[in-house]
Amino acid sequence: MRTLRSFVVAGALAVSAACGGDQVKKDKPRGDASPDDGMPRPAILPEKTANLPSSPCGWLPASEVEAVVGRLSGPPQPKDGGCFYPLPLDSIMLAHNARQKQMREALAKSGEDLPPVTVDTGGVLVKVSVEQEAGERPLEQALAMVGARTGADSLLKSKGDDHRWDWHGRIIGKPNFWGRAGTLMVTVESATLGMKDEVLASLTIRVRDRVPDLPFRHPAAAAESPRGHDPCSVLTRAEAEEVLGPLVFAPYPVREGGALADPAGRSCAYYSGRHRALVLTPHFTDGAGELLTFRASSGLGAMGAIGVVDRDAEGADTLEGPWDEVAFGAGGQLAARTGDRMLEIAYLTSSTDLAGATRIAGFALPRLAATTR
Repeated sequence: MRTLRSFVVAGALAVSAACGGDQVKKDKPRGDASPDDGMPRPAILPEKTANLPSSPCGWLPASEVEAVVGRLSGPPQPKDGGCFYPLPLDSIMLAHNARQKQMREALAKSGEDLPPVTVDTGGVLVKVSVEQEAGERPLEQALAMVGARTGADSLLKSKGDDHRWDWHGRIIGKPNFWGRAGTLMVTVESATLGMKDEVLASLTIRVRDRVPDLPFRHPAAAAESPRGHDPCSVLTRAEAEEVLGPLVFAPYPVREGGALADPAGRSCAYYSGRHRALVLTPHFTDGAGELLTFRASSGLGAMGAIGVVDRDAEGADTLEGPWDEVAFGAGGQLAARTGDRMLEIAYLTSSTDLAGATRIAGFALPRLAATTR
């Protein structure tokens, strides 16, 4: 899984460089107040927020994991950005380790230099992210292609739960399962070779249902009164609800490039429940430069690298609206510029699609253009 993700990212960077990636602005401020305006603005956060756990093992207690996969052989431990729940070795793992031992003994007799001994252990690795991950879109599409060939698309239908994920899938190799609901991504990888994918799918469901259906606060959220333009001022709640449906909370600021609440954030989230949030980022200056950055860092490079095409977004460059230029990103983003103002909309993790994002841009961009500095 890491290899595939690295390949996607490498491909995106390579194409970005070829398309003018060397012109991408360096040291761009992220998550701070707009540098062009020192005026104070209201620090408005949702009525309720959730905090990230202090440890990746804080998402799900061991007892709930045992209810799905069986009795653990030890306490859970943080590992590789997730939580590893150890399990006793099953017969398949024991046979696998025996074969590995025989191979090492045969190689040792032939005089071969052997790498350090690694013993495969049983268990499951659970990873949870509540951040918006636009860069995962190409990976999702690649896995969707694999899923169609391996039957992963029907894995949850017998459980009647497939509709609760916006996307789910798996890749060939050791048992694994991936599921995304809005900004929430849950992945489970098994080191126990005999574990069935259906078991892992059940475990991701249990993890998903334990995560509070609330906006999560950024761990470094500003405590002081924020300054700069209010990112939520260019799109009203009523306008957003015309496209997204009823919102659970009033629009609130989030860190740019993500979906974690921060009163000083330069983006605005519109949360409609079940972890779905549309994130809007208005750029009040240097619209042409911001759009160049967007094209270089969020273009079709990653999808081209893995041979996947997003049909829904292909026609974005020809969309008509109140803008001078429009572009789209491989991660489910739409960007539109008028004059020196640029608006970026991340819609992949929301309840709408490219058409809905276009409507929202039609509401917000004229108001952004009329904003005084």
